[in-house]
Amino acid sequence: MHGIDQRGYVRPGQGHTPCSIGAYEADGVAPGACGGDCHTSRSVTINELITLVNIALGTTSIAECGSGDANHDNPIAITEVEAQ
Repeated sequence: MHGIDQRGYVRPGQGHTPCSIGAYEADGVAPGACGGDCHTSRSVTINELITLVNIALGTTSIAECGSGDANHDNPIAITEVEAQ
């Protein structure tokens, strides 16, 4: 299936612009992980939300929290942050 690796993890992984080559995505997001959960704690903290807002405003790199990119189009839009 397009957009997931052999384990079912989302491609591209957090902090990666292009997809990894091979069966497993480097830093892939586990199925069922929370969108915006930068530290894979299964919850989204206020600090993670602030990071997502800063990414959406262009003051922080998406590499800081790629899991906030709900539609996997690389930029994180403020509407994606609102959905967290």
